[in-house]
Amino acid sequence: MSQIGHHQWEWIEGRVDTDQDHFKLSYGEDPTAVALVGRGEQGTFVVQFLESCLSDAKCLNAVTSEVNFYLCELKERDPWVYAKYHCSTASNLYSKVHWVFYPRSAGDQKDLTSEP
Repeated sequence: MSQIGHHQWEWIEGRVDTDQDHFKLSYGEDPTAVALVGRGEQGTFVVQFLESCLSDAKCLNAVTSEVNFYLCELKERDPWVYAKYHCSTASNLYSKVHWVFYPRSAGDQKDLTSEP
């Protein structure tokens, strides 16, 4: 699984613990979360597709593509750190898929993209 100095990262579908650090992904102009991303066991990330994404092929394809790109294809030494950085970039703002990072214990906090 290891390459010279780099780890081979992958993601699996599963349930994300929102009491821990995680990302909420939204699609299009609707700020409602369509997927959650959390840390998994060694070398993995857990992706939880929510029903609104599972029932929309365009959303599912876009989210899957972004998750693959940012967590696996970029070959970052630590994709989690890069994904947190990505949340603050113009590419996140203008993309169809928007990432928002929620640190551990942020359950009661609301970000500017969440519904009232």
